[in-house]
Amino acid sequence: MGFNLMSFLGGAASAGSRGIQERRDALQRQKETAEARQWQIATEARADSRARKKARASKKRQAEERTEMLSLYYTEDQVKDIMAGGNAQAQYALDYAKKLPTDQDASANYRTSSMIAEVPPISGGPRGRVSPFTSRFKTTAAALEKYEGGFGEMLAINARNVLKFQGNETKLAELAAERATIENSVKSYEAAKEKAEPDADTTDIFSGGLGATRMESIFRQTEGQALETAELAEWDKQNKKYVLKAGSTGQIQSAILKNLQGLENSYAQFSPSMQTKIDFNREEAVKSLRVFGASVVESGNTKKYSTIEEFQNAVATNSILPGSVIDVAGGAKFFVYTGQPTIPNAVNGTMQTFFEFN
Repeated sequence: MGFNLMSFLGGAASAGSRGIQERRDALQRQKETAEARQWQIATEARADSRARKKARASKKRQAEERTEMLSLYYTEDQVKDIMAGGNAQAQYALDYAKKLPTDQDASANYRTSSMIAEVPPISGGPRGRVSPFTSRFKTTAAALEKYEGGFGEMLAINARNVLKFQGNETKLAELAAERATIENSVKSYEAAKEKAEPDADTTDIFSGGLGATRMESIFRQTEGQALETAELAEWDKQNKKYVLKAGSTGQIQSAILKNLQGLENSYAQFSPSMQTKIDFNREEAVKSLRVFGASVVESGNTKKYSTIEEFQNAVATNSILPGSVIDVAGGAKFFVYTGQPTIPNAVNGTMQTFFEFN
């Protein structure tokens, strides 16, 4: 077979042309792919830009809406101060204002950051602390009830434990120390509160729905112990309660009045609710003593003094037993002596340790 040079050259040329065309096609595809990618990137960038612009517009609109809402309750300077802290602070300020009673002004209850160099810490309180921003607001009654009620809760638990551990002197000593710590914490809290917010609502550690139940626990424990100290009651281990022993109504009610005075000294300044209950119980004790006094007069078992001055001197020197019924000047006047602050003096309002009855 002879070698055909022309056929060889023609085949080589054809193969070379195909290779060139394939490279051209590959380059074109690469170019088209690059252009498509660039277009995709540009399209996504435009979409991201529109999304960011939309988000900024939405954020601005929300800020304007919050500013507008805040301006319903706060001054212009206060709104700027609140908004400077971000969305959380703005929402807190709005929630605070909306929950206020209608007779209170949110603007009057808010202090800007420029008005407070430093927020005094609330020390000695129950669990939790007030944050710097929230402490710029005058505390609402609901917040006070929740926060301050923690003290009343701790005191009530302490009182129930005192009854629970009767007879265990070591545990009772621990509970006495615990109670003293709680009482000191209330005083520290009140002092810090007064410093941070002089016009704050009155402290009431027994406020709210649970306050009455907590006070009842304390009254039950302290009254039982007062009667036991006066040897008028004893602890019933089996039934876990105090049981009255022999003793006159005058003696019993005088011991109860002594306990009321102790509660008033310890807690009344931190709880208007406690003061109200003490006042009510005093009135009930006086009612009982009036009935008791009348029965003693009828029986003739009174302690007699010739003159009112003689009786008053005996009162001043504590030479009368609490619960005694007094006959002055042969029945001219009758008194019940309790030895404890019982009723206000009609002239000067001071609490007397005796009262007249007919």
